[in-house]
Amino acid sequence: MLAAMEWICDDLDRDAWSSLARDAPLEQAWAYGEVASGLGARVRRLHLVQGGRVVALAQGIERGLGPLRCLWMPRGVHVLEPGAEPDLTHLRAILPRGTFLLSPEEGIALGRMPPRAEVALHERMRESLAKKWRNRLLAAERADLVVRHHSGCSEWLLFEEGRQRRARGYRALPPLWLRRMADVDPAAVQTWIAWQGGRRIAGITCLRSGTQMRYHIGYSSEAGRSVSAHNLLIWRAMCAGYEAGAALLDLGCIDAARLPGLTRFKLGTGAREIPASKIRVTRGWNARAARARRRAPVAAGGAQAPE
Repeated sequence: MLAAMEWICDDLDRDAWSSLARDAPLEQAWAYGEVASGLGARVRRLHLVQGGRVVALAQGIERGLGPLRCLWMPRGVHVLEPGAEPDLTHLRAILPRGTFLLSPEEGIALGRMPPRAEVALHERMRESLAKKWRNRLLAAERADLVVRHHSGCSEWLLFEEGRQRRARGYRALPPLWLRRMADVDPAAVQTWIAWQGGRRIAGITCLRSGTQMRYHIGYSSEAGRSVSAHNLLIWRAMCAGYEAGAALLDLGCIDAARLPGLTRFKLGTGAREIPASKIRVTRGWNARAARARRRAPVAAGGAQAPE
């Protein structure tokens, strides 16, 4: 007979959470939640206990919508032990009344998260590069470029990427968010800048969390594009991540129909396409969930979120 499962809310400190979330996506990182909290959101960190072991965790950002509240878990539940099947009924039961849960796991579908490109980091990455991508990397390596790498964000890159974003009409997290992340966890924000003839011509910033990295922002001037500087910067980030112990670089969203060039560029790194996932909504507290929670054995140290 399987041991009962119990969701526990806000009961782990930073070190314990970070150890458990080592292989989880950035949205599950303690620093991610701390930045959200500093910007006015309520953060809930939940972990699932079975047989005295933590088998899953989930970090959510709670926002108020008038009298209602919404707990947004963009990457859902991170399962720690193979075979564990988290039951969100009990999770919903410990949320305050009037809270709606947004996650990929269950509920009414509201929309879809776009596909993503993820590249595995290993010692033979160069062999996995597409031929055209590898040729452009070779050209960049032969060009007269100097690449400088440092922790933290670059104000030059934030400014140039901001101009690029406004010109192209896409959305991204505001510069303040990245500055706060660098303050909360300086090692999490890593930047590479390409120089040519004393001028900055391209740059990227990646975010590091445990064994995962994520491409965050990038910019390349006309001079940078002419020498494929972006290929070189992505490659340097891949190599640095692998050497630092990262196993994965998330290159972000792809869309072969709307952004074919960008999609080819990302997949040219040897990345695999992660299929789109649905965004689902469900009511947090309800009578059925509350009854199920009362029937379930309570794990030692369990704590309910206040109503």
